[in-house]
Amino acid sequence: MPEATSIGRQTAFNRHTVGEFYDNLATVMDRYKFPPNRIYNMDETGVTDVQKPKQVVTERGRKQAGSVTSKERGELITLICAVNALGNAVPPVFIFPCHTNCCPTTPLLLILDNHDSHVALEAVNVAKENGIIMLTLPPHTSHQLQPLDKSVFGPLKRYYNRAVDGWMRSNPGKVATIYDVPEMVNTAFRSAMSRQNIQSGFEATGIFPYNRKKFTDADFEPAEVSNRPAPSQPGQQHDAPATPAQPRQNWREIEN
Repeated sequence: MPEATSIGRQTAFNRHTVGEFYDNLATVMDRYKFPPNRIYNMDETGVTDVQKPKQVVTERGRKQAGSVTSKERGELITLICAVNALGNAVPPVFIFPCHTNCCPTTPLLLILDNHDSHVALEAVNVAKENGIIMLTLPPHTSHQLQPLDKSVFGPLKRYYNRAVDGWMRSNPGKVATIYDVPEMVNTAFRSAMSRQNIQSGFEATGIFPYNRKKFTDADFEPAEVSNRPAPSQPGQQHDAPATPAQPRQNWREIEN
């Protein structure tokens, strides 16, 4: 089945915007000489206490193929993951609904999307105090430039659905809740967060090893069909105007 791609993603992932990101990446890499163990990518994904049934093959003409799930509707838990270009993963952080409660001499590069919460003044101050250099991705390009999206979250979701299936077999008649999710994510996390998967994401995005030529003309073709500026979603991502003569220096804005 074809995957849905929003017009925002199609138009935003263009050669000029992506070129600006690599310009900024080259600048911070040249200035700080980050080794791979100090280049991090952070992103969040959602998991629920109801697994997504896998597709099955049935005989022709059959309208439905049943698959048992934990319950009909689940609650969403936010899972925050951080990985580095050496292939290491930091233990995940869980944010439950209604229950949310570095050193400057050796700086660290943190690449993340530019959601409002990531560039809030308090977050920026904490990062600056701890020697964290924040570099944000251009709006609507995380599907191509986010290492976690490219090679980690897909396997994580597949392993997670298997873990929920296993949990249900081990707990017949019991309904999973959001408080059972960490146990199931733990099983999936160890399988998905392999060194190979993580390093593949950094390589596939051209972040490490640095390769601004990673994407071909074919990758940028969807953006060429429209000259409209990429649509923004108020309250979610910054979409400040930029011109070819004056690229956005997101990392400098955050650092200063």
